[in-house]
Amino acid sequence: MPTDHVDPASTPGGDPLDRLLDRVTDDIRRAEPPADLLKAAEERGWRRLAQQREAGQEIRLIGGTESGGRRRRRAAKPTEPSVRILPWAIAAGLLIAVLGAWLVLGRMAFGGPSAEVQTVDGDLFQIAGASHLPVASGDPIHEGDVVRTGRDQGAVLRLDDGSLIEMRERTELSIDEGLRGTTLRLARGSVIVEAAPQRDRKLHVETDDCLVSVVGTIFSVDHGTKGSRVSVIEGEVHVDTRRDETVLTPGMQIATD
Repeated sequence: MPTDHVDPASTPGGDPLDRLLDRVTDDIRRAEPPADLLKAAEERGWRRLAQQREAGQEIRLIGGTESGGRRRRRAAKPTEPSVRILPWAIAAGLLIAVLGAWLVLGRMAFGGPSAEVQTVDGDLFQIAGASHLPVASGDPIHEGDVVRTGRDQGAVLRLDDGSLIEMRERTELSIDEGLRGTTLRLARGSVIVEAAPQRDRKLHVETDDCLVSVVGTIFSVDHGTKGSRVSVIEGEVHVDTRRDETVLTPGMQIATD
């Protein structure tokens, strides 16, 4: 027995991204290739036919006459790949645009800052060009903000997933958000990370010579002019030095050159 079709876009409480994608898909199904592209494809087909005739190749007659009653030689019009794949190209472009807009708008509407300053021992600064702007406890840290501690200074940041980042003295870092998770870009200094349990995303610490990936653990990363050193206090981390990948467990450490 046939069932009534329920449009997901009209379902109360449905996911807004699903409704938007459904509307885009329906529009693509109803869309027809532009007339100018069809005409161009037809002209290319007839030019190809003329070339075959000039080269002496056999042309299969499939019927039709011209206005003067003379039988017209006509071959099956070639199917133009550009026209056939056009709807899929449009669909892919629209989906990419929709998903990108959804991620950007979603973060603007719901994401907020990437971290918050929990405590400051001494001074913490946000670096903006040549400016050093003081940052206090409770201040937000947004994606891309560069923060730095001074000599004998320290601070603790709390990421939006609950992870705690202890910045030691003379440490500089920034936070990037991406599809793969949150990345702390450690330019210099030392951090101790108490990572909250991660679900679909991961927490990363990146220096210029290694990438540390965690799911839920406590570890430290020191980065200086002679390289990086990663030490694990609790849990497990994966360290990618761009030459090989090493798994560290509690009590283990690795240093780069």
